Order: sequence, then structure tokens, then C-alpha cells
Amino acid sequence: MQGIFENSECTIFKAGDVLEGSRTTSLYDVLINPLCCEEMLIKKLRTFPYGSDEQKALKVKLTAATFSSVQQPNVRGEQYHIKHSGFIQFDIDGKDHKSMLEPGGVMKMKELVCKIPYTAYCGLSASGVSIWGLFKMENVNKHLEHFEAMFQSFKAIGIDLDRKPKNVASLRFIAYDPDAYINPNAKIFNLIYVEPVKEKKELKKNADGSNDNTESKVLLSRFNTECEFDLINDILLNAGWQYWKTKGEKICYTRPGKKSGNSGDYHTTKRTFTTFSSSAPGINWMKENDSGTWSASPVTLLLNYECGGNWAKVFEYIKTYL
Repeated sequence: MQGIFENSECTIFKAGDVLEGSRTTSLYDVLINPLCCEEMLIKKLRTFPYGSDEQKALKVKLTAATFSSVQQPNVRGEQYHIKHSGFIQFDIDGKDHKSMLEPGGVMKMKELVCKIPYTAYCGLSASGVSIWGLFKMENVNKHLEHFEAMFQSFKAIGIDLDRKPKNVASLRFIAYDPDAYINPNAKIFNLIYVEPVKEKKELKKNADGSNDNTESKVLLSRFNTECEFDLINDILLNAGWQYWKTKGEKICYTRPGKKSGNSGDYHTTKRTFTTFSSSAPGINWMKENDSGTWSASPVTLLLNYECGGNWAKVFEYIKTYL
């Protein structure tokens, strides 16, 4: 009996591809069918240290799905959203909870989350040391408000969620869990977050009377040095780039509008995205180099691809991420 999962659909992307090979299918089938994931790749991925470059390189090769959204054929992003699956995702990462990295820590967290009456699904992520799951929403037109209410509800019991799934087109690498918790009769999540009215703070001033933006500079610098590759990958995929291949410390991508080939790469150590194509979206705000290439920092990618050039959204995003 599928219960609250009945008639819910999502879109699957072969090996994380955002241009070719996507298909819409039953969300429930993706959760219970081991054939929907790359089992051998996942087993290999879990042999490497958590968060290692080897893990990151393998993850982008996995089959993935937009569990909150049915997307237009062969594209992915908020702008290609057709209809909502009715579910919002939660992601509890081992890097944010040291207790989960201890023996038995992941299972303890999973047991705790499965007791929540709204939990419709809960299982292991591709890494094996994080868990993810689904709540059924009451109002599909209130995705962001439901997500924020869920985020705050988890925070109240000491659990920090990853914020990436607040994007309706957020891509999740599929990892079938034979011991997953599935509750077809889970309670419908009806909580809505309402932004509190904030008091305006007086801006700090420098000796010459100009605004003191030291705090802002520190936040931007921290994001550039601390943001995870998974976030950068998600930003690029949301912007229409598609994974091409991994070459050492470089993760190579194909630009939107092109079916294959290396149009740009993200260097996981230098934390810089470089594109070689004048047809790539966004080169007008990237730094042009003498060698005929354009480059961007993580902050620049976040500002222009994810936040639409809005600095207020950037700082809001960074403050919740760090």
C-alpha cells in the first residue's frame, strides 16, 4: 500500500546528467527499487574516507533524482519545474554532526528521525554516513515556507539540516537502502514558517564616516574557503551545466546548450571555477584572464547563479550555511 506516496512522481537523471536521459517515474518506485541506483559505484564510494576527493568524484557519476519536482524533459532547474511531487527533502549530514561519525552514530540518528510522525521516508545517503528523508507537505505552493518550518523544527531538537533541498529542483544522488524506514501513513506536514519582523541595526562606521563592512568581508572569505564541493556542484547543475568527467583535482562540466565536451572545470583545491567557452552563461561577471579563459570564486557563483545577483540573498544564504 503506497498511502501518501500514491500518484507522486519525480524525475530521474542518469549519472546526474541534466540534458539527456531524464525520465519521470513513480517516486515510490525509486525509493523501493534497488535497480534505480548504481549499486557497484556506491559500494566503491563507501570504501573511501568520508568527504574525500575520491568520494566527491564518484558521487557526480551516480544516478540522481529531483524528489520534490517533475522537470521538463532533459533539463533541470527551478525554471523547468512542471509539478510538485508533494514531498520536501531533509538531509542530515555527518559533517554537521560529529556523533554520526562515531560507531553506530548514523543508526542512532536514523532511529531518532524515524520517530517523528511526519517522517514518510528515511534512509542512508550515498556516502553511508549521512541520512536523508521526506515529509509530505500540505501545500505544494508553499515549498520554501514548509522547508523553513521543517528546518526550524529539526533545529529545535538539536539537528542541523542541509539547506540545499530548499530548492524545489534540488538533485539527490540515489542510494537504495534495504533497511530504509517507509511510513505510507505519515502525518501530513502542515507547518508554515513566517519570517519575523527584524529590527534595523545601526551600521557600524569607520573613522572616516564610511560603513564598516569588515563582518561582511569575513563571511565572504569564509564561504570561499569552507564551502563544500557538493554545494558548488549543485549550483552549477541548477544553472544548467552538466557533469562531464573528473580529471585529478578538476571536475569538468559541459556548458548549457551543448551536449558534451569540457566547457569549464571546478578545481577542488584552488576552489575556482574556470570556463573556456565564450558562450558560457555568466562570463560577463566572471574575471577574464589573459589566456582566453574566465574564472569565478564560489561567492561569485553563488551570487550570480543561485541568488540572481542579490547580495542580501547571498548573505542570508551564507549565514545559514556556515
